[in-house]
Parts: sequence; structure tokens; C-alpha cells
Amino acid sequence: MNQLTVQNFQKGFLIDEELMGGISQNNPDSDSPFTAFVLRHTTGETLGSQEFKTIEEALQAINSVKRDWAY
Repeated sequence: MNQLTVQNFQKGFLIDEELMGGISQNNPDSDSPFTAFVLRHTTGETLGSQEFKTIEEALQAINSVKRDWAY
């Protein structure tokens, strides 16, 4: 299973035939500068997103989604 890491999260997404997951970096001065998200790429529908204070928390959240992801 592919995962996002501190080294690769800004360079790509996790994707399969139905969903795409990733992490966006918001305003660095924000209380929660990282957003983990999952969307249905065929429709553009956001299935979930959550803001986090640290990249480690965001990575843990997105990597906990059990899919046969490709990076």
C-alpha cells in the first residue's frame, strides 16, 4: 500500500479507480495549516476533509484510509 510522507505529500496524491486523497497546506500562520482530504475524482465530490495542526497528524489521518492506493 502506498502512503503519503513528509517528503512526498506536496508532490502528489493517493489515487485509485474511485477516490483521491491528499494533504493541502494552508496558510502557515493558521492554527491548523494542514488539511487532509478524500474526494471522488470522477465527480469532484468531497467525501471528507479535516484540518490539522501538524503534518504528522494529517499524514496519520490520510494514511489510515484503507484503500489500494497508487501514488
